[in-house]
Amino acid sequence: MSLSKRLVGAVVLFGMSLVLNAKSVGATEADPLDLTIGKVTVTEVSDESSSSELRFSDRSLNSVSGLSEVAAEVDALQVVFDKVVNLGQKVWNLVEAGKPVVRTQWATANALPEGVQSWRQMSGWENPRARVYRVHFENLYGVTVADFSFRVTYLAGGNINGVGQYLSRVSVEPANLLVRWGYNFEASAEVADVVNVGSAQSPVAGMELLVKWKVSTVMNQIESTASYFVRGDGEMVDLTSGN
Repeated sequence: MSLSKRLVGAVVLFGMSLVLNAKSVGATEADPLDLTIGKVTVTEVSDESSSSELRFSDRSLNSVSGLSEVAAEVDALQVVFDKVVNLGQKVWNLVEAGKPVVRTQWATANALPEGVQSWRQMSGWENPRARVYRVHFENLYGVTVADFSFRVTYLAGGNINGVGQYLSRVSVEPANLLVRWGYNFEASAEVADVVNVGSAQSPVAGMELLVKWKVSTVMNQIESTASYFVRGDGEMVDLTSGN
């Protein structure tokens, strides 16, 4: 065989080797087991319900009880105590395109009696409360592919002249986020409803919060929702797990 033919054969073999190696790498990068979500767990990682050091993003609320002087601005005759309304945010994003949403002031919701224009018109607010939850995702290899923690914060106990127990400064904020390459993560919060869980004479505000998330890859997509119920007397219940 001539030298030129041997060179041509070597080049062809080398080219085929490159193609096979490229296919092998591509198969590894698109491993369906690696890019398929196999397990999702949601757990409470801390309970800060009695913390007096909590701060909301726009101002400290460690001294929220000293508001009795502005409660007089409310005309009690114009307030419908047993009808609870949300004057704040109803839906807001927590994570977009795998990154926490950056805000100078986080969105908040409230559950106040109809006729009140601001939570600052009320008195009796307790110290801020918070609960932190973690959502952990694993692929089919058991490897962590996304790890998201969020914090639910709220003020409870607000009243007008001793009547009612209402909610304000209710918020959901991202606390921690880790997303593996190849995965996209999004999350949002929503106020599903506000109600009076007490009586007409002794109203207690209640609010259902939904935290929604979506994880997607080129292989599959998972969407889920966790539901929480917060009350004006300070109680918070995880409706998804029953705790």
